[in-house]
Amino acid sequence: TAVLMFIAVLGITGAPGLNGYASKTLLHHAVSHAAETGAQWLVWIERLFLLVGVGTAASFIKLYYLIFMGKPTKIKVTDNRSFGLHLAMGLLAAVMVGIGLKPEMFASIAVVPAAQVLGMKNAAATLDGLSFWHLGDVLSMIITLTLGALVCWLGLRSGVFHWHPPAWLTLEGMVKLTGIRISLIWRRGAECYSFVVNAVRGVSRTLRYRLYTDFRRFDKSRSGTIGKVNLTGISADAALLIVVLMFLIVLYTFIIK
Repeated sequence: TAVLMFIAVLGITGAPGLNGYASKTLLHHAVSHAAETGAQWLVWIERLFLLVGVGTAASFIKLYYLIFMGKPTKIKVTDNRSFGLHLAMGLLAAVMVGIGLKPEMFASIAVVPAAQVLGMKNAAATLDGLSFWHLGDVLSMIITLTLGALVCWLGLRSGVFHWHPPAWLTLEGMVKLTGIRISLIWRRGAECYSFVVNAVRGVSRTLRYRLYTDFRRFDKSRSGTIGKVNLTGISADAALLIVVLMFLIVLYTFIIK
């Protein structure tokens, strides 16, 4: 199990001769070719790619060390050996080694057809001049693995890997703080909305009461004088009707005739 796990770790970290080296070489050439266009953000993408490679190597070296080379723990592990498990791991390791030793075959069988399906019709021509075993690529991967091992050693020696950041730096803490902020904003918004609604209701209630009072006052019977004629107990409707009739009489008498 330790041997097969070691092969898997080397494959994931991109050691030459395994599948990870082939895929990382293709990605590195693609990113480098894109960065040659002059776009500044693509240059930073290339640097980020190298940094991620170092981090991947450090992470899986630490994983292998803590599982198979670290101090024994009190956790009991059964000694039952599964032939099927080892067979499956062995087949995967064989595939990894096969792809790593013949990366050109992997590119022609899997990479080129996938790229052509995505619309890159000249993918085969692009990979014709690509050499997976260029000395610069091999040395770059070895340097990446060395830096990853160094980072892992420094992290284990200094205890950085066991450092627990503050809650606000963790993903859970950030989500919790964001939820608290959103809840606070929602509560303040609800309070403002309630205040505005209550204010509008109060103003509308006051206006409605005043209009109702004025209309009631206007509708009550009153006394008035038109010329020398005294009108007693005339309601607003009756007074309005009298005014309209007088207007029609004047209109008919002086204008129409």
